[in-house]
Amino acid sequence: MASIQQLANNLKFLRTITGRTQDDLAAYLNISRQAYSHYETSKRTPDPDTLLRLSSLYHVSVDVLLGIDLTAYSAKFAESGMFMENSSSYSTKALGEDLCLLQLTKEEAEFITKLRLLPPAEREKFFRLSDIFFHNP
Repeated sequence: MASIQQLANNLKFLRTITGRTQDDLAAYLNISRQAYSHYETSKRTPDPDTLLRLSSLYHVSVDVLLGIDLTAYSAKFAESGMFMENSSSYSTKALGEDLCLLQLTKEEAEFITKLRLLPPAEREKFFRLSDIFFHNP
């Protein structure tokens, strides 16, 4: 069952394992750092639009944010360098329908996170450049 405290714990956990600060998340959401910190301390609940943006940023469904205790996996994730991914195309180890684990180094995870935050036009430029680098037609 979903709880506000579980959501708060999951938000802090995801922020921590992805190497982000509360300032980073506040800027991403266009809110103050204090407002974001209230999400992690369950003093305030994110509105539905904010939940959708956070789920998109972390690539997990809102159901996962609300309904799975991600902190239970913290030692396993942190020590092994595993990151959560909601795409079954990478399925290496399933933890449910929407949550899979993908083994990435810290540098790979940072790179992918930066890539995903690019505007669509810039992302397309990157992919065209990578085609040249990898000699793809």
